Amino acid sequence: MQKQSISFWRRGFLAFLLVPAMLVPAASQADVVTDWNQIAIKTVLENPPGSLFSVRNLAIVHLAVHDAVNAVDRRYQPYLVDTKAATGTSPEVAAVAAAHGVLLALYPSQKSVLDAALSSSLAKIPDGEGKTLGLALGQQVAARHIEARKDDGSDRKVEYVANNDPATWKPTAPAFLPAANPQFAQVRPFFLRSPLQFDPGAPLAITSKQFADEFEEVKRLGAANSKERTPDQTAVAVFWTAPSYVIFSGVARQVSDAKKFSLHDNARLFALLNGATADAYIAGWAAKFKYPRARPITLIREAGKLGVPALKADPDWEPLLTTPNHPNYISGHSVFAGAAERVLQAVFATDVIPPASATYPAGAITRRYRKISDITLENDNGRVWGGIHTRETVGQGGADLGRKVGEFAAANHLVSAKPGSLASAN
Repeated sequence: MQKQSISFWRRGFLAFLLVPAMLVPAASQADVVTDWNQIAIKTVLENPPGSLFSVRNLAIVHLAVHDAVNAVDRRYQPYLVDTKAATGTSPEVAAVAAAHGVLLALYPSQKSVLDAALSSSLAKIPDGEGKTLGLALGQQVAARHIEARKDDGSDRKVEYVANNDPATWKPTAPAFLPAANPQFAQVRPFFLRSPLQFDPGAPLAITSKQFADEFEEVKRLGAANSKERTPDQTAVAVFWTAPSYVIFSGVARQVSDAKKFSLHDNARLFALLNGATADAYIAGWAAKFKYPRARPITLIREAGKLGVPALKADPDWEPLLTTPNHPNYISGHSVFAGAAERVLQAVFATDVIPPASATYPAGAITRRYRKISDITLENDNGRVWGGIHTRETVGQGGADLGRKVGEFAAANHLVSAKPGSLASAN
């Protein structure tokens, strides 16, 4: 079975997966918020520690950018820094300085690259007092945001101890890596009151018919040598190995450009999107390590140990995709997608969007979208068709939890500052 899996990749996809992966951008009239969104994404993709830290760090960047822009012209409730900038302060410079300041604090080894990006952005903005004031404001806001996240629990040392229960998560082939970032189950959220504010509850009983149906679905469609998975389903599975923030941020930039969003509106959009999706991952990790259900590769290979006659073991079963090193319930990709979906629907006030597309891996697979909810559905399917999740963990458990996080964020944070509007719950 291992040889079959390797030969599949040799037929074309392996070469694509080795190409540095970024979203193919559409032509747009970028502003400094969307420019620095792309700079921030490139930075977190190319530098350690990666993984959940990337999503956390993007949230810090964009919440700081929002507060800096909002301090110049208060259109929305602030997140952390509630200040009034001096008259004439450049909001563009404040945004650039805030993004640069946060990224520099988080990735000091990238100082030369980030300083060059800062110089490039500033060179496009006329010199003067507004520029000087904007630099000072952005730096101040960045420092406040960095300080506020110092003790959020992301660097806490937490060990997950696996057991031999075949229904419970344990390290999986081929690398048998330990659990990834179990401390994120306890990280302080950005918008939520607690990681388990929206506890999804326990996964399906392994004795249930629904579990048996989902077991068979991933066994058939998610196998490396599946005869039932279509070429398009395979392409979807490979496409959604992409970091979720790459895909959703790219779509958000395209739609905001089509809708001619202002600098202030983009600052809020990306602050909400990144803050909510960071919280979605935190909520997802809290669920994963409260209910550490085994991955399909374990469930299928060791089904004989589950004591359920309807579940037939295949000791040699291989998934299409390499299984990530954290529990099955719930899907991190799906909880992120659900939160992103609800934030984008709320900010754009629609599910139907102008045509948007994404390509991943670079130059390989392009997907096109006309509805935000279709992106989430495709993501969910890809995790099952890739053999790394059962259906409940992407839908009822994953995306639905993310939707609750996104709805809460959009309804209670960075709301309009106009008199009589809903006050921020932050």
